[in-house]
Amino acid sequence: MRLKLIACGRRKGISVVKIILISLILLLVYQWYTFTRDATTTHQELPDKTDNVLKFDGGDAVETDKKDEEVVPKCGNQNACKAKETSIHLKSGYSNKLSPSVCIDDKYIIAEDGSYHPSRGMNIAAFEESGQGDVTMATFDLYEYDSQQMILFLKSVKDRQILVVVTYDDAANQLSNEARKIFMDDFGSTLISKLNYRGNWIFIGQKGVPESPYHYEEVYPFNKEEGEWAKQIEIEGCTPPISVEQNPKDNDVVEMQSTLQCGLTKVCSVSSIAVRVHSGYFEKKNKILPSICVNGDVVLGTNVHTPGRGISLVIVNPTTKAIEKIATFDTYESELESSKLAKMIESASDGSIVIGTTYDEASHQLTYEAKNALISAGSGEIHNLDYRSSWAFIGQKGLLGATPYEKIADREDLGWAPKVEVMACIPQVIKPAEGTQVLPNNKRREVFCKQYEGYGDFCSEENVKKLLRPTPLDDESLKNNPVFSTPIVVVPGVDLNALRRTFDSLLKVPGLNPQMVMVGNDGDFAEPISLTQLYGFRSEKLQVTTKYQYHMHKAIAAAFVRFPRNQYVIVLEEQLEVSPDFLNYFAQTLPLMDKDDSIISISAWNSNGYLTTSGDTGALYRTENFPGLGWVLRRSVWNEMLRQLGQCCDARVWHEWLTGESRKGREMIVPDVSRLTWFSKDTLSPDQDFIDVYFANRRSVSDSKLKLRDVGHLVKDEYEKEISLLVEDSVTLDSSYTESCLQGETNQVAKLDSEGEVYAIFYEEKDANDQHLLKRLCKCFGLFSMENYGVKGMHKGMLRFHYQGNQVMLISSRSPYYTKKGKDIKAIQIPS
Repeated sequence: MRLKLIACGRRKGISVVKIILISLILLLVYQWYTFTRDATTTHQELPDKTDNVLKFDGGDAVETDKKDEEVVPKCGNQNACKAKETSIHLKSGYSNKLSPSVCIDDKYIIAEDGSYHPSRGMNIAAFEESGQGDVTMATFDLYEYDSQQMILFLKSVKDRQILVVVTYDDAANQLSNEARKIFMDDFGSTLISKLNYRGNWIFIGQKGVPESPYHYEEVYPFNKEEGEWAKQIEIEGCTPPISVEQNPKDNDVVEMQSTLQCGLTKVCSVSSIAVRVHSGYFEKKNKILPSICVNGDVVLGTNVHTPGRGISLVIVNPTTKAIEKIATFDTYESELESSKLAKMIESASDGSIVIGTTYDEASHQLTYEAKNALISAGSGEIHNLDYRSSWAFIGQKGLLGATPYEKIADREDLGWAPKVEVMACIPQVIKPAEGTQVLPNNKRREVFCKQYEGYGDFCSEENVKKLLRPTPLDDESLKNNPVFSTPIVVVPGVDLNALRRTFDSLLKVPGLNPQMVMVGNDGDFAEPISLTQLYGFRSEKLQVTTKYQYHMHKAIAAAFVRFPRNQYVIVLEEQLEVSPDFLNYFAQTLPLMDKDDSIISISAWNSNGYLTTSGDTGALYRTENFPGLGWVLRRSVWNEMLRQLGQCCDARVWHEWLTGESRKGREMIVPDVSRLTWFSKDTLSPDQDFIDVYFANRRSVSDSKLKLRDVGHLVKDEYEKEISLLVEDSVTLDSSYTESCLQGETNQVAKLDSEGEVYAIFYEEKDANDQHLLKRLCKCFGLFSMENYGVKGMHKGMLRFHYQGNQVMLISSRSPYYTKKGKDIKAIQIPS
């Protein structure tokens, strides 16, 4: 075996003349001496061109300038090897910056961008001398963990198998004497005893072959006088033939001899759990069952708790590593199975490891109750499970965020989804994926408050210790409601304290899933992203824009991309606090959009929801005017009306996006009492006059369990019947009731003498653009009325609102309901 040590900074090479003299005296001494000499020859001081590769087996170096140069250098080596030899090139790591590599016959089996990505500690490859069989890879972090798992690995290596080792960062901190002895006794190492903290070591050996032709090693001990880390070792040269044709490809994992690892490439620490889970899939028209392996035992698969159609779950005790429950639920066939799945997770102890996977079809009867149970164990993808999707998952009950151990795949064309697989060493406590955490302690909040200023009470000594956690669902009847899997798109402005108030209000909404809240942050600024992550919401980086409405448009577009299977998103604009029943409100109203295509959106805001003109928390209205602020958007409406920015969204939403002929007669649903509260400091907005009028003196709610009344009557035909009956049965208020206000003698209409009545006021209107009288009536009642803005809340020429405990309807002469006016009733006209 001919190897050369490159740029090692060792003693100078011994002259060629001396080598020749010694070789004439004793050939055997010459061979041994050649090895010793050239193993320490520096690249800068090579004796001559023919001696730049060291020879261990008595052969000649191959010179690239001779006739046989069709044997070309490989692995980036300077010189080529003979046709029956194998080129190798090994590098140790350097500090924790430069990673190691192993190249054999031009194949990088360990490399930053190769088949196997190296990590801190000892990076090992083991393979057969003949090249038959697979290459087994493993990394052992001997800085943080003990040597026990590496010892198991070394013992699993078969006799005559070749072992290649390169170190990275530190590989000696917890390297035991037992492990060193195995390297010496079983593989022939003579230098492993010199490997110290932050030292480097390269080793090639063969198990059970003391004088193996493949043997080579070099060690550079750490010396603090020479720097903070030992120097990097790099060797290149030729060995007897080695074949690694079957080295593993990207993401392929070769089964290790030790069954403790379930086929993982890294041997797990004693405190962690080796888990490998893959979904069921089709291969050449054959159905392949899913499999779950835990610590070397296949606990679910062929002939072992054989899984059926649907979702299979395994519950593992993270401390004892004992399997506590195994079950399969046919979530294609039955909602009852979904209920059983949810109960299995609910009955598990907090902190239990939950492993899940799918087989065949699992989404058809998968209820929101089951999805929410899986979300409580850290699933961030289960809401995306579609028809014939594949899913593999490792989570933990009570995880405050999304697990990093989860994969999902959609079906291909009209067939089945491909196999998905998750394999990892699972710690006793799973950390949520970056950007999804809601920490069970206050560290993140404390760090945030130290880093950023201006958050007042939020960062006070008392409040900084309070946990930021969502409020549990308090209404069992809503447990399976799809609203809790509907994305909420928060579109912040520049005021981060206002954004924080929005976040605080969201956490008070019972049943809120933080993983369904996406915050469209403008640009890559650290502070809003950190604030978003502090609450456990998803941060979506958007391209910086010049106008808020453009920013909102980009956020909505990003949401439909981020949640590709959701047909609806809830949009929440800046400077808003939501009421505790915000999701309860949409839970009751969202089904209307599935039933009635004439409903274009549902908003939680009533443009006329002032203290004096609203008060019925159970009432809903249909309106032609789009109030926005907190609203549901259907994907099809986005594609049809809003996707093209210039056609819809060149102004703020309160200037009404969904208007004009593109609305095609469709309407919005709004509550009588808004489920939103606007808060704002004085601004330089060109709409400030409007803001001062529109958002002042608003009524809101504080109850989380408010029930809406007659929701089914909001469907188009039912609503028309109800309004017709209301007008027919209403009490008409004639001109005497409004006369003094319309003539300017008073600022408002007279007080009504009763409560619980329905009143109608009929008024004359010249044409569709004539709102002069209506605006004066609105002002008299305290409804929204501004000179340069149209009246809001209209439905077919009628404006409906709650006033002094009664329902009031202002009905235009253009309205179809005007025909319900009695013949002896005189409509109100503009005073002369």
